[in-house]
Amino acid sequence: PAAQGRPGRARAGRSGSGAGAVRTRASARGTCDTPASPPPPPADTMTSFFRGFKVDKIKPALKMSMQRIDLLKNKKTVGIKKSKRQVAELLRDGKVEKARIATEHIVREDFLLEAYDIIELLCEVVLERIRLLEAEKECPFDMREAVCTLIYCANRTEIKELTQVKEQLVKKFGKDFAARAMNNHNGCVNERIVHKLSAQPPNAFLVLNYMKELAAEYNIDWQPDETTAMTGSRFDTAMAPPSGMSVEAGVGSGLGAAAYRYTDGRILPPGQRPTNFDPQADQGGSRSGGGGSGPAGGAGSGPGGEDDDGDEFVIPTAYSVG
Repeated sequence: PAAQGRPGRARAGRSGSGAGAVRTRASARGTCDTPASPPPPPADTMTSFFRGFKVDKIKPALKMSMQRIDLLKNKKTVGIKKSKRQVAELLRDGKVEKARIATEHIVREDFLLEAYDIIELLCEVVLERIRLLEAEKECPFDMREAVCTLIYCANRTEIKELTQVKEQLVKKFGKDFAARAMNNHNGCVNERIVHKLSAQPPNAFLVLNYMKELAAEYNIDWQPDETTAMTGSRFDTAMAPPSGMSVEAGVGSGLGAAAYRYTDGRILPPGQRPTNFDPQADQGGSRSGGGGSGPAGGAGSGPGGEDDDGDEFVIPTAYSVG
């Protein structure tokens, strides 16, 4: 019986090992036959942006943007009042070129205030229709200009909270939509906003009108010269950049009117003199004679004379004859 039992155990062992091999092969076949799971969707699909949009985040951002606009408008209004007084003083002192630059600044600030008013209206309409934007997968046609304009203005104004509004709108409608809004594709942005936030200077006609109105408001008797009036009558160009002709010479010493009568200090080529300098006429009109005995007298002075107003002067020796 013992001898008979041993072969039975051996056969059982062999059959058991065979069953294990069958199970191993079956499991291997099962692994190969199992279908592969589908790949995950791309991270930048519209679904991922839609899931990131939250009404609870964009609503406070819109409200804070409107509050920021009110603060900025008050601040800029105070600054404009100071700039107006500055322009009036410059016109009174005859510093027209500097007054013109300051006037352009006032025009630009008015442009910005106008843009802020429009942005505030757009924030209100988006806030009022936020549930409509939440329900739609694409931006509704009648809201496209408002949404694109807010995205466009986020990086072009001092309204910091608009960046948060832009982030939520990008998550809602996608990066491609935001890129088209930033580039004003097909004129999707409000036309007045594009103009008022542009870096292009205002036209000359508007700047000159501002200067005239400021002079009248502060009771200043000022009229533009011929060149300024000619430029200020055009709508197709900006005011010419300052040339410096209105800047006085010799201001620090107080001698500009007399010392710079015939020259601005530049050394001319040999033998060349200013076109308005006539030594014979100056010598002929001299009351006290030449040879350095003019009103200024002393060493280094040339022949004296009078101008058309009867004021005495001394011709610099650098322009004397001989």
